[in-house]
Amino acid sequence: MAALQPSKEPIDEFDIASTYGLNKQLFIAILRVESGLDHTAVNPVTLDYGIAQINHKTADAYSMDIQRLTHDRAYSIEMGAKVLADFKRFKPREPDTWFCRFNVGTGPMTGKTAYQCEIYVQRVTAMMGGQ
Repeated sequence: MAALQPSKEPIDEFDIASTYGLNKQLFIAILRVESGLDHTAVNPVTLDYGIAQINHKTADAYSMDIQRLTHDRAYSIEMGAKVLADFKRFKPREPDTWFCRFNVGTGPMTGKTAYQCEIYVQRVTAMMGGQ
């Protein structure tokens, strides 16, 4: 019986995006904007944690382990994908900007929030190479 050979294809830690129905390039761009791909990132002012900068209230709502968000890269990436996927519910009425909800939340899109969304979309799009 022949021994199993390891796969020659590298495992991409961001492939989890497809599991959650996300565009991988968009997902990576969002993580770059949020943390510069640093899973140990912590914002002590807003209490956002991990590679996706998940807010402590969101982490609580999803029963996430905040310690793991900043110490376990794979967990941090997957939890970011899970939360972002939930924001896809905005895609039917906000097809080009739904992902900014990851940054601005679910409230009405007016005034300051609309401006913050516009800036976030520009930053993420720039990270994707202007796509």
